[in-house]
Amino acid sequence: MESFQRIIRGQLIGNKQIQEIRELIEKHRGHNRTFISRALCQQWQWVQPNGRLKDMACRELLVRLEREEEIELPVPQNSANNDKRGGNWVGYTQGSRMIQPMEYKEDPMEGVLGEYGKAQLKLMMSRAEHKFWNTLIHKYHYLRYRCVVGQSLKYMIHLGERVVGCIGWGAGVWKLGLRDSYIGWEPTGQQKGLSSIVNNVRFLIFPWIKIRYLASHVLSVSAKRVQQDWEMIYQIPCYLLETFVDRERFKGTCYKAANWIYLGQTKGMSKRGLQFYRHGRPKDVYVYPLVKDFREKLQGEK
Repeated sequence: MESFQRIIRGQLIGNKQIQEIRELIEKHRGHNRTFISRALCQQWQWVQPNGRLKDMACRELLVRLEREEEIELPVPQNSANNDKRGGNWVGYTQGSRMIQPMEYKEDPMEGVLGEYGKAQLKLMMSRAEHKFWNTLIHKYHYLRYRCVVGQSLKYMIHLGERVVGCIGWGAGVWKLGLRDSYIGWEPTGQQKGLSSIVNNVRFLIFPWIKIRYLASHVLSVSAKRVQQDWEMIYQIPCYLLETFVDRERFKGTCYKAANWIYLGQTKGMSKRGLQFYRHGRPKDVYVYPLVKDFREKLQGEK
């Protein structure tokens, strides 16, 4: 019986796995952390449904084990404070480059949507673009920035000649009773169609932007764009969008106006590892079907 055993990022970690990681680190001692993370993913066949390595999840696992003094990773090649990975913020090196679009200004912008035309979404692709998006979310979103493990899409929202906000998407939550009942999934068992559900993890209109109907318009524009990009980038079809709204802060008006469907309220529980704990802040759950036969498609992938 192993004396050390736990689940980290979905992986069972015991003495055997710890030893495998130590041997891998020693074997590749001259390489950096990214190389070791990818090598471990390959060794364990730890991949996403589209075959890509689960590199971010693996890096978080390695950092957690190092904090617990189970392993010793190579010294980071920069000061991008890996100790903060998985927390509320990821620091940057002093000399790291960050792209700030010329369209980004913090001057007030007011009016109604019809005065400015249709919003455009720009997908953040480069590391520098991601850093700028992360910085804005951390500074202006009440939940701050948190590293999204796995598939994700980050967009800058443009309106006219200005950048007016950010929106981000990630993988659907593992278990959600209201959503699962709505789809028709059984209450027990893992649903393989989960990879075709995408979660609106962050949505920010800058506080100096006061334009009526903008938020619901962005959600409508985002729906089709996310569906296309998710399949193009991850080779996974997208059938349903979901999100959570903190009802103590927001009424969910923009989601209702964009024809999202209200399913009900969560029980104020959250998952940490394999355990659930009560945080006491129930959230409203909204979903948005992207295809008419989403139930059949999601149920058919069981």
